[in-house]
Amino acid sequence: MSRSLGEKKEQAGRKAYEYEKQYHCCSQATLRALQEVLGLENPLALKAASTMCGGVALSGQTCGALSAGVMAIGMQRGRQNLEEGFDAVLRAMLPANRLVRWFESEYGSAVCREISGLELSEETLKLMAANPEGALKALDPAMVEKCAQICRRTAEKVVEILEGASD
Repeated sequence: MSRSLGEKKEQAGRKAYEYEKQYHCCSQATLRALQEVLGLENPLALKAASTMCGGVALSGQTCGALSAGVMAIGMQRGRQNLEEGFDAVLRAMLPANRLVRWFESEYGSAVCREISGLELSEETLKLMAANPEGALKALDPAMVEKCAQICRRTAEKVVEILEGASD
């Protein structure tokens, strides 16, 4: 039985939110939810997404949830080989651009540190790597909630765009 657009959006959003709260790493949480709901399972893509959380390698740059949404759009609509030509690139680029524009309008920026306040030095990253459990306990619960909500809304919007019901 086919699920409605509303059901797919709700499911993707709920999963992205729950994965971010439970496992952290906004890019993986969002991508995994979209993979499950849209049938885009790909372990290598999920593994690659592990480097995009916290604004690309915890650098505070482009939001990982947004990066994951763009990846999911590319996984469904993008060209599979270079020989397909540039028109095949545009097949994914136009809906991905729609997501970026929506995201910037929704959150005022696509930059993680501007949205979440996350600012980590290389020294802090080294300390986190030495004690991952301690690092997770030190996360600001309000920031974790905000990021989980961003994962939820971004996953919902990707489903909306890919199902053809976007503004």
